Amino acid sequence: MQSHIFSRFVRLIPPIRVHVWGGFGSQIFALLACRRLLKHYPFRKIKIVFHSSGVTERLSELPSQFLKDFRSVQKHDFQVQIKQTTNLNAVKPLPKVPTIVKTLLKQFGFLSEIESEGEFSNLRWWILATRGHYTNYTLQFEELNYLLEILNLRNSSESIQGVSIHFRLGDLTNLKSKRYIPVERLKNALLLVKNSIYLRIYSDSNPETVSGIWGMDNGRCIFFHSEDPIATIRKCVLSEEFIGTNSKLSIIIALCRVHLRKSGHTILPNEIINQFKTNGSQMNQAYKVKSF
Repeated sequence: MQSHIFSRFVRLIPPIRVHVWGGFGSQIFALLACRRLLKHYPFRKIKIVFHSSGVTERLSELPSQFLKDFRSVQKHDFQVQIKQTTNLNAVKPLPKVPTIVKTLLKQFGFLSEIESEGEFSNLRWWILATRGHYTNYTLQFEELNYLLEILNLRNSSESIQGVSIHFRLGDLTNLKSKRYIPVERLKNALLLVKNSIYLRIYSDSNPETVSGIWGMDNGRCIFFHSEDPIATIRKCVLSEEFIGTNSKLSIIIALCRVHLRKSGHTILPNEIINQFKTNGSQMNQAYKVKSF
């Protein structure tokens, strides 16, 4: 009787809505957050809300098989930003009612940001919504194994000759608030690698654009690739050597490489090395990842 009443009660509880902004890397971290929530609260349903809004428009890129355990919805809320002049001396209005309500909901455990490991442990079972694309928490071995499994890397013995670079460009070529890693820094990072004759550059921009930005590079055999995120991750993980740039995709690649105990170099920019160390703090080999 009690179990019947509880099951009816659970059906009345709305799903936990996990909101996510950003591209494939952010969406993978949101997926990991959803799996952790489901593990903690198996009687709750999870709904992932993909937002297209942000600095640039981004849509869900996760394959349907990744989402089989969850509900999902795409919210088309992107708006072109229009510059407005701001009067710094103007009197700031009182907080709007929704802001006050949001603050109260957070205090009583109905909303959370999940920005860190501590916030995961402080969640309440009655939580209604959270953000899932934050990455300041440590991945467990089960979660790292899951990454290898969905990316079809778990039993792969393939090795790709040379150095692979994940060169995050895309919208960064047009933004003033965020910039891509300068080519000279990447070329200097190549000095840390012994065998850099064969160079494969994977980017979210087309090969012609990347080639123009990279410029002349005598003495190397360079291949420019523009592939989907999963193919990019796989090939960079399986490469003999890897150099990343400032993106969550590069963090995911580095995590997979270290978890697979790849013997070649794994090198990340200073901008994301601390983030990687937080995510990979349970891996004994994480300290071997170099930064530039």
